[in-house]
Amino acid sequence: VSAMCAFGLIYKDELVAACSLRNAFHKSHSSSLEVARFCTQSSTSVRGALSKLVKVAKQFAREQNFCKLLTYVDTRLGNGSAYEKAGFIRVERGSPRFWWTDMKYRFNLFKFRADRDRGMTEAQVAAEAGVVKIWGCSNARYEMIL
Repeated sequence: VSAMCAFGLIYKDELVAACSLRNAFHKSHSSSLEVARFCTQSSTSVRGALSKLVKVAKQFAREQNFCKLLTYVDTRLGNGSAYEKAGFIRVERGSPRFWWTDMKYRFNLFKFRADRDRGMTEAQVAAEAGVVKIWGCSNARYEMIL
């Protein structure tokens, strides 16, 4: 899903932090705008960068008539504390996620689904393709009411 917009922080004519927003992926969150990505320049720490960008994102979301901002944290990479400091509240921690692999590449979980037309289960489709499941960590969902 493409970003609707993005905001950045510039220091000495250089982009040092950025945040992109998109319509929420899940239809159940259609009144929410999702913080799709947040990043800082490699090997750079920008104090308060997320909070500064979220402040702008909140204003944009309000102007676009969204009720909430939401984001997801991959718990393999972080604990969400930066989002909590920026004003988000953790509302859910999901189950561990999985992907498919052929031991060389990793594929999205939706790539090998049951094939009703051929009467095959997900496991049979995966076996036919020569892939196996690998498990990862869960995502945590954070929300901010506007």
